[in-house]
Amino acid sequence: MIVAAIALMSGEFGSDQPWIKWVLSGAFSILLVIIISNWISNFKWSGFQKKSFWDWLQLLIVPLMLAFAAFYLNYVSETRDKQIAEDRKQQELLKDYFSKMQTLILAEKTLPKSNNKPTGSPSLDQDKSLLSQASQDIARALTLAVLDELDGPRKGKVITYLAESNLINKPKPEIKLDRANLQDIVLQDVDMGGVKINKADMTRANLTDVSLINADLTLSIFSSATLQKVNFSGATLDKSNFYNTKLKNITISTSSKFQNVCYSEGTKFENTEDDKNQITWLKLTDFQNPNTNSRITKTDRWCKPTEQNLGQSK
Repeated sequence: MIVAAIALMSGEFGSDQPWIKWVLSGAFSILLVIIISNWISNFKWSGFQKKSFWDWLQLLIVPLMLAFAAFYLNYVSETRDKQIAEDRKQQELLKDYFSKMQTLILAEKTLPKSNNKPTGSPSLDQDKSLLSQASQDIARALTLAVLDELDGPRKGKVITYLAESNLINKPKPEIKLDRANLQDIVLQDVDMGGVKINKADMTRANLTDVSLINADLTLSIFSSATLQKVNFSGATLDKSNFYNTKLKNITISTSSKFQNVCYSEGTKFENTEDDKNQITWLKLTDFQNPNTNSRITKTDRWCKPTEQNLGQSK
């Protein structure tokens, strides 16, 4: 008990799980009341022989409530301070990334044209490139590193910036984001048409009013994501994972590729008629092309791509 009390007072115990500290504090306080009440009741001169545990608890309820209130206010204050510090850190990371990317692009523009081309005969695509091969490697490293650190909304800002700058677009993106950490990414009302990001982890992503027309997202993971008003017309999502994904008002075309896509059992696609605001539910057979092969499974384990598939490049 003494060890637990010291740990609670030091604030080191249960710092990662505050509820443990609250439970132990309450138990420690009640135990302390029991010990003190029993000890004092042994003395006749105290006049407390007839006081029961509940009498003592009623007597000390106000101090206990004040103590818990102090604990709670301190916890709220610490949580708010941590959130503010984390938000400031995230914003600084984003600003630093944009600054470095802008520096790379401006440096390329100031170089003589001949120095901005790889050795050999330049192609038309190379002439149009914003970044040289060396700068592309640097930009890729910067982008993958910052995506590992940022939260969902700020990841969305990074990807939107790259798409609008035509740095991750087909047929040969200047910045290859294969296997990028896009977990929890938030994208809303953006045009991502023609982007190429293979094997991206978009677990728990939230996409609303997003155009992914002619995009290549082969072998990507959308597990537990929410996709609403997403246009996949002409998009390639072969061997992607849509396990436990919420799909509403999804648009596809006859050229959309969903070969060997994995869905959870019972997956349906919710569609709302704009004129009547009526909701209809489409089965997989209604949603996809008749010649599309799909894996429908009860567990996410069967949706994970094999090492052989991961080794393939599109």
